[in-house]
Amino acid sequence: SKIGQEGFEGGEWPVAKLIHRGGKVDFSLPEWLSQGEYLVRQEIIALHQADHLSDDPANPRGAEFYVTCAQFNITGSGTKVPDQNFDPATAYTRENTLFNIWEPFDSYTPPGP
Repeated sequence: SKIGQEGFEGGEWPVAKLIHRGGKVDFSLPEWLSQGEYLVRQEIIALHQADHLSDDPANPRGAEFYVTCAQFNITGSGTKVPDQNFDPATAYTRENTLFNIWEPFDSYTPPGP
């Protein structure tokens, strides 16, 4: 289950906000989570080459994904388990990661469930 995302808003990219916050992002895990071990996955998607998708190994253009994970042991009184159907191999397609930052645009919504 996605618990947050930031896209292009108010003329500013999320990476600028991340720099202003000293590389930190605060978030809250849902209170409904049942006790147990969880893996939280965060990602930054670089779009500087996402205007063109190439099958040419010598010119591997497209969006770049920078992913990190952290494991948590959750305690509390929650009773629900998040959706377990996320598969990064199928959640992102060539089409939903294609975006041209070099032409005028007003918004950008990150891909993924």
